[in-house]
Amino acid sequence: MIYSKFNPKLTLLDKGYKATSFSSTYGAVPQRWLLVFSQQAYTREMATLQRTIEKEYDAMEKQCTQLGRTVFNCIKDAQKEIPLFEKKLKYHTLLATVEPMTAHKTAGKPKKGQEPSIIGYKIKAKITQDQSKIAQVGLQKGRFILATNQLDKQLLTDEDMLKEYKNQHKTEVSFRFIKGNTFEVSSVFLKKESRIQALMMVMTLCLMVYSLSEHLLRSALEKNQETIPNQLKKPTSKPTMAYVYRLFHGIQVWCVQWEDYVQQCVVNLKTVTRQIIGYFGDKAMEIYGLKKMS
Repeated sequence: MIYSKFNPKLTLLDKGYKATSFSSTYGAVPQRWLLVFSQQAYTREMATLQRTIEKEYDAMEKQCTQLGRTVFNCIKDAQKEIPLFEKKLKYHTLLATVEPMTAHKTAGKPKKGQEPSIIGYKIKAKITQDQSKIAQVGLQKGRFILATNQLDKQLLTDEDMLKEYKNQHKTEVSFRFIKGNTFEVSSVFLKKESRIQALMMVMTLCLMVYSLSEHLLRSALEKNQETIPNQLKKPTSKPTMAYVYRLFHGIQVWCVQWEDYVQQCVVNLKTVTRQIIGYFGDKAMEIYGLKKMS
């Protein structure tokens, strides 16, 4: 791993983040790589590592106890078993010795000067943590690499690289929205490639409208220092459009006709929906019959 080859000096970029950049080439493309250290990720991953170490110890300690009860006919058989056991250990090391088992072959009290005979061999072993291995693994925790083909730091600084990475969850949330039941894509079965491409284009356009609407609404709420109630009836300045769309369920156009005269009215508007419509400008209000264009 690249982390174990060198220990570069890291510069503070953001709260809890340090990084350093260096040049590299991948796939014949010159790139700028940013090695990032996250304190939060390091703390979280080290806690997970510690649980893994403890779990390995518990499992291997039982096997070590069982190994110590095994009687081998010769010393070579016992010695062969030690490296086989060591291969199972990832974060521990085995301290083992082979000791002979002795006993008198005849029953009763042994004669004076009669030495006991070796009847077998046992492995006396103890498992301890391998601090060098754990330290080596610890060097990789909390670190990750960001790569870009933008070599000019004036156009894309290290801070901006980290900022864009931290904002990727917004894109992931959006595509999760596409995969959800909102579009009911599972009910549409297409075999022709061109139609599949057309469907993807429509879905992408829907996602663009969804994302833009959410951005405009949140910006307006922040600018006006206002909120709307969320699903739990608590005020929020960052609502999702999926929830906002549900607020508009039940709003209908009511048509009243008297001879040749037809009057259309938007009904079932509530205070919160009127508030939301107002954030999208005069045209939106005109559509819902709330305000005429000046």
